[in-house]
Amino acid sequence: MKTGIHDGIQVSQNFSVSDDLQYTRSKPNYANPLDNATDIQMITYFSVDRKILNATLWLGGEVELDPGKYGAETVVYGLLVDSDNNEDTGKYGVDFQKEVQWNSELGSWNALFVEYSSPEHSRMISIESNSTEFFGNDQKYVVIPLEMDSITSPGHFRVLYYTVVIYANKSDQKSTNSYSAKESISDNASKMLVDLSSWIDIPPPTYSFSTTPSIIEIVRGGEQEIGIQLVSSSGMLPDSASFIPVRDSSEIKIEQTSKETLNESSSGISPASFKIRIPSDVNIGLHTIPMLVNISTGSLFPSGFIELPGINLSLPAENFASRYVNLTFSVIDPPSMTQTFKDFWVTYGTPMAILAGGFVGAFATYFIDYLRSRKEQKQ
Repeated sequence: MKTGIHDGIQVSQNFSVSDDLQYTRSKPNYANPLDNATDIQMITYFSVDRKILNATLWLGGEVELDPGKYGAETVVYGLLVDSDNNEDTGKYGVDFQKEVQWNSELGSWNALFVEYSSPEHSRMISIESNSTEFFGNDQKYVVIPLEMDSITSPGHFRVLYYTVVIYANKSDQKSTNSYSAKESISDNASKMLVDLSSWIDIPPPTYSFSTTPSIIEIVRGGEQEIGIQLVSSSGMLPDSASFIPVRDSSEIKIEQTSKETLNESSSGISPASFKIRIPSDVNIGLHTIPMLVNISTGSLFPSGFIELPGINLSLPAENFASRYVNLTFSVIDPPSMTQTFKDFWVTYGTPMAILAGGFVGAFATYFIDYLRSRKEQKQ
């Protein structure tokens, strides 16, 4: 899952005329090594026997054993868990939080695991001191495993990964003794950088195509235009998707014909249009062409989870993933003359019969009137 490069948010302290502390948002310049060390660029994850979800956060810079030498007060790598896919439970939808944090006062890395029952109530499940096994020396990644039984082993849940670096004010290097990124933001912190992924469904959804027509049959040596829409097993459509057809060995041609430029078609209500051309020497039967689908999904970080005066931290995030989805259709022989006539008659036979019947009826009426007129003239 790709999450973007240098797409974090910087929150800076500002004092108003009345010396009230306020916060403003801006784009980081990524000049400090810690800015890059907390820049999540890609996430890979897997699970063995549904017991542990192993996730690796690939970063833009190397993880520092002592971030304090770069002016940091707090550095955090963590994840949020929504174990029941319900935004009304836990803390604004977050039921569990796992975090590895370096604090300038403690001078070491420490891991914690928290459970939330509501925005006001939480339970510290575990704290582990001097935890340094989550990263490798001179490496640009961190590893965050999640034990399934610690979150009640749900069949379906979602996770959100995040990083935070808080820089202390140079005029006052005093720091707090808190395990919470929220509580570590005090008057002695000048700015904070936040980078995060969008929500990730576990297990990931599967995708398929809904086509128009639903059953695609193309005559060998012919062509047909079809519509394609992406369907997710989760029931939620991605924000956008692009389709890249992969040619098979038979050289079947498939190209986009919709107005959008290639590989920028929408997965929403309007389908993407493609034309399939079948060479005359292609084998009769069922054919499958894999389509590389680039999918974009987005979500908002719960605004109430980090509370700062004068700012709404409802942070947007976007994930990018690629999946292969099969497009299946049948290649059939051209119809024989008999079949062509039969198809023609099935389509047009009834209207022609009605038209012919009306013509014969009208002609018969005219002919009878003509005979009656001749008879009257003779008499």
